[in-house]
Order: sequence, then C-alpha cells, then structure tokens
Amino acid sequence: MFPYPILVCDIGGTNARFAYTNAADAPLTQLPPAITVHHPGLASACTGALAGTGISPASLIVCAAGPVADRQVRLTNANWHINGPEIANLLSLKQGLLLNDFEALALALPTLDADSLLSIGSAGGARKGGQTRLVLGPGTGLGLAALVETNEHYLVLPSEGGHTEFAPADPEEAEIFALVEKTLGRITAETLISGPGLVRLYKARQIVHGASISSDLLMPEDLTRLALADSHGAQAAAIRHFWKLTARFAGDMALAFSAGGGVTLAGGLLPRLTGFLEHSEFRSAFTIKAPMTHLLERIQTHLIVKDGVVLEGMRALAEKPEFYYLDFSKRCWI
Repeated sequence: MFPYPILVCDIGGTNARFAYTNAADAPLTQLPPAITVHHPGLASACTGALAGTGISPASLIVCAAGPVADRQVRLTNANWHINGPEIANLLSLKQGLLLNDFEALALALPTLDADSLLSIGSAGGARKGGQTRLVLGPGTGLGLAALVETNEHYLVLPSEGGHTEFAPADPEEAEIFALVEKTLGRITAETLISGPGLVRLYKARQIVHGASISSDLLMPEDLTRLALADSHGAQAAAIRHFWKLTARFAGDMALAFSAGGGVTLAGGLLPRLTGFLEHSEFRSAFTIKAPMTHLLERIQTHLIVKDGVVLEGMRALAEKPEFYYLDFSKRCWI
C-alpha cells in the first residue's frame, strides 16, 4: 500500500521533523529538522530536508498539529494549509497519508520501549492488553488521542479535548483563573496547559501574589531558565503548578475515555520540565477524583522522553497497515 522509500514527517506549529526508510524492517534515517515558519508549506520543507540525500520518496506519511478533514489540514498554530493530493502531485508520490499529530502519537504507543518512557509514580498492576490507552500533552497547543486495541488491531480515536472548559480546584486557583488571559473568551484546558498557557499561568500567579512581572518573560524557555537558576522562585512554583494542572486534566481524560491501558504524556514541553516534576503530587492530582479515585489509582502514567517516537509510529503503520483500523480508501491521497 505504501511503496518504498517512505518519508515520514512530524509537522508542529514550531518545528518540522523528518526521517525516511528504504525498505520494510529497515531502521529510520533521521534528517535535519526545519523551522516550520521558514517554509511556505510542506512540499518546500520536504524538499529542503531531502536535499543532498539522493532520496526520492515514493510515499509520504505526515502528521500535523490540527484537525484533519478531506485529506487536508490547516495547522492550528502556524500558517500552513496541507492538501494531501496537491503534495502528492508536487513531489511525484505514489501514495500519501495525513494524520493529526496526536493521532500519530497514539499509533506510536505500541512501539514504545522502556527507554522511551519515564514512569510517573506507581500504579497497581501491569497494563493489560485490550484496554484503551491515552496520549496527551502540551506544546504550542494541547493534544489528545486515544488508542483502542482489539484482536491485535488498533483503532485511534482523535480528540479535541484540549478545548474543553477548565475550572479551578481551590480558592487560590479561583483567584488565579479569574486573572488568566482568556483565549477566544474562554478558559479551556489549552489556555493553561500549553507553552503559551504556562506563561499565562505565571503572569496570573504573580498578580495574585502581588509580585511584579518581568517584561522579558514572554516564552516558556524564559521561565524555565529562571526556574533552573532558582528552584524556590516564582517561576519554579509556576512550573510545579503547571504539572499539577496537567495531572488533573490527564485524570479527567482518563475517566472520559476509560483509559485502563494507561496515560502517556507527550509533546515538546514536558520533557524539558522534569526537574520540577513531583511524582507524588502528580499522582495525587491525577487520582483524587471522588468517587472514581479507586479506578484512577490503577491507571499507570508515563512521560515520553525519547525524541522521534511519532516517526517510528508512522513507520510501523506504513509497514503493516493491515493491523490498523483506518479508512485508507478515504484518507490516502492516491
């Protein structure tokens, strides 16, 4: 279905990552990443990544940060419109497939090994096959998808759950949330649990605590840099609060999807913040949701700490598409 060589691409609002494989069971060869906004579109980015390799891909599988419909996607956090059939024509492809970024991450879950994951706290019992698994995480936005396993086949359930309403959990948070800069007039999970959301959270916390806000703290990396320099400072406190919000949302979504197979955190932001992750606090925020605490206590939580796993997931799909419940007839480009 997907002739070789195959190029796989992970297109985010900030970065675009590429790898290729020449044959089934062959490992992926990583290519230099690109800055998304440095290219007018996907075809240009692919051509740039392949320059000098001598590789002319026959198939392209790409995931992108945005909802996919009619073989197209408009990136939520970048000015790209990806039209699969047009890309196939521009790159002279024999086949192509477009996935949502967290849809592709869900496909990658069965390929993850222990070295790819950091266990967060502990949960009773090992994961059993056939149970729904969940992957979610903050980056430029907040992504979410579920993976259902049945008869050794996989079905992905994409979700826009990051855009659901998000409420404070205690009086202090009520004060903070009241001062958070809203997105499109709403406080959603993504408003706070994302890269821009971390900055919003920090600023609102500073106002509540009567503290000043540095004018140069505009990016998550600015907060991280200062937090690393002072683990007891306001920036570090904001990041620890950010972890708690992430845990609460993850627990809510675990209940919504009955994710007995575990919750895996992903995205480009959280692996850079592990120095501020307090495992017991995370598990507490994840599990204490009466009357369902006993269910959540049995659900494992992990964080993906290895780069490129989503590319491996797309490679696995290309190699054995028959193991995935995906409507290829309506989603493939040719």
